[in-house]
Amino acid sequence: RATISHLFLCHQVHITLGDQTGTAMTVSWVTANELGSNTVRYGRSPEKLDRAAEGSHTRYDYFNYTSGFIHHCTLTGLTHATKYYYAMGFDHTVRTFSFTTPPKPAPDAPFKFGLIGE
Repeated sequence: RATISHLFLCHQVHITLGDQTGTAMTVSWVTANELGSNTVRYGRSPEKLDRAAEGSHTRYDYFNYTSGFIHHCTLTGLTHATKYYYAMGFDHTVRTFSFTTPPKPAPDAPFKFGLIGE
């Protein structure tokens, strides 16, 4: 039987551009109570995540607070303007997400982005 920490093993999942050419994406996530895996599996189909990347993790203390394990993993060798699926958290709960890589850089390449701030 899974506990609450196992059910929500990977949370606060974010992606950012992993390089300046658009052929890499960095996936970041937090595991609250357990280190979990630093591995992200990815591919062009959710049924065939045939590539894997190994990331790293960090943790910090601030007064009497200790953060969760903060993971970062860069997925490389991606093709421009292509949808990819990725998954992490293989020990207890697998979470699968997707993204589309940006178009190849060009003077007139269409590109949309969002900005969130507080």
